[in-house]
Amino acid sequence: MLLKIIVSLGLLLFLFSRINISELLRVLLFAHPSYIFVVLMVYLIGQILCSTRWALLARPLGYKNPFKDFAIFYFIGMFFNLLPPARLEETLDGSITCPAVEPAPKGTAG
Repeated sequence: MLLKIIVSLGLLLFLFSRINISELLRVLLFAHPSYIFVVLMVYLIGQILCSTRWALLARPLGYKNPFKDFAIFYFIGMFFNLLPPARLEETLDGSITCPAVEPAPKGTAG
């Protein structure tokens, strides 16, 4: 966990060292608020459509959660998926491990 925080801070420092902050602030201050609102609404609608897709895929598998749950889970997943070193252990390990899922024994259909 500490390694993730250090790598995240390092990546943010690298990013902000390459950005002209005063130019970024100037652009943001002179941006038309309605454009920013439209962009945020389009993004939100896109994310809701994606969570709808997951809800539709989960229904045949027996998940009966309300749509609100799927939307919340989707937004939580997107938040943690957007953190750059979120999969650092997987990258360093070279594999994805999940203790709840065990591979099928050899010679069986899986």
